[in-house]
Amino acid sequence: MKKRGLAAGLVALAFLAVACGDDDDSAANSQYEAFCQAELEVEAAVFGGDPSAAEPAFEALAAAAPVDAKETVDKTIAAAQDMADSQGPPSEEFTAAYADLVEIVKDECGFGAIGVTAKDYEFEGLKDEVDAGPTVITFKNEGTELHEILELSEEEAMSKATPVAAAFSTPDATGHTVTDLAPGRYIAVCFIPVGMTPAALESGEEPQGEPHFTHGMMAEFEVA
Repeated sequence: MKKRGLAAGLVALAFLAVACGDDDDSAANSQYEAFCQAELEVEAAVFGGDPSAAEPAFEALAAAAPVDAKETVDKTIAAAQDMADSQGPPSEEFTAAYADLVEIVKDECGFGAIGVTAKDYEFEGLKDEVDAGPTVITFKNEGTELHEILELSEEEAMSKATPVAAAFSTPDATGHTVTDLAPGRYIAVCFIPVGMTPAALESGEEPQGEPHFTHGMMAEFEVA
């Protein structure tokens, strides 16, 4: 992180902000607007099925990050890239950095919000109808196994699993995702197999149980 300047420079900047408060606020809002759009594009690139799109999207997000968000953005991108290289599940470093990034999105982007709780084996809190548009999804796991929530359009769900967005969480933890929900009918579903506990994940076991959605962990909803 570059330092923001010497004390004299900061005093001059503070004076300018008082003299031209409206212009400064407008510039800050504009900067976060670009950041929020870049974050949506990163999410779309990650879940769009084209790995080559992720790197330029990460670069655009880093370039658009306001000064106050820069360190969090850089940490999240680095942890995401490390996770992709290892091809493992979300790491603690990524989960923590991404949670901090989502808090910035919640505070600055004006996106809608959905809260979902996972239990063994059901989703709670997902309404039958939600508003379309950019949305932050908070996914709390109160079960004993790992859970995820994937959002698929009804047509895609009937033919193949093409994620629109996904959040992953271990027991007693909270995951997040950000997505731009288009109007239509959707299905939320968990594909993690029965038996995938933190201990199984740590040991590298591959549980042979049926996917959680076969035990009822699936919900339809409308985006309007």
